[in-house]
This record gives sequence, C-alpha cells and structure tokens, in this order.
Amino acid sequence: MALLKLCQCGKKISIELSRCDKCEDSYKQSKNDSDKQYNTLRDEKYTQFYKSGGWRALRAEVYREQLGLCQPCKRDNKLVKGNVVDHLIPIREDYSLRLCKENCEVKCHSCHNKKTQDDKRKYR
Repeated sequence: MALLKLCQCGKKISIELSRCDKCEDSYKQSKNDSDKQYNTLRDEKYTQFYKSGGWRALRAEVYREQLGLCQPCKRDNKLVKGNVVDHLIPIREDYSLRLCKENCEVKCHSCHNKKTQDDKRKYR
C-alpha cells in the first residue's frame, strides 16, 4: 500500500507529491502571474539576461557545484535546500560580474529575501 499524506486542500495524495493536480495547476498559474509581475519591475536589459542561455548554464553549474544547498544556512551549520542562485554583488551594481561564477551563490528564499533587503539599503 502506498504511503499517503494530505494536500493543502485536504485531498489524500502520495507522499512523494507536494500537491494534488488541482493545487499544482493553481500553484503554477499563481507562480506564472507572480513572475510576470516581477519582470515588469525589471529593466528589459536584466530581464533578457536572466532568460539567456549563458545565465541558465551558469546557474545550473553553480547549483550543482554547491549541491543545491543554501550557502548562508550551511555556514550556520544548517542544511537547507536552496532554490535561488543569487549574485553576491548585484548585476545592477557591476554588470561585468553577471557571468562570474565566484559572484554567485545558492540561497533559500528566506536568505535571498534578507540579502535583497540588505542590498537595497547598501546600494540605493
């Protein structure tokens, strides 16, 4: 018998899934809407960069080399899965570092949000 858990909507799903099909569709639509809204805040130059093959390849390489772990959490002896590859020095501050591997680090959303707030104070 397969192991089951409850989806956020209360439906029973396999333990291997994170959401039922209905909630997954809703999540994808919400994420897509959120991404579109976020991209309207970016300049076209930066939006195009983050869609480029060079960035996608570098992001995958950094993620793989850092084992997909949030590096700030790892420095605090916590193993947390990262889901963002972040530029340590924002590309708005130094565009020449946009494809520099040493300027990139895997972060979880929480650490990425903290750094983004710090950057806003530091660079603006």
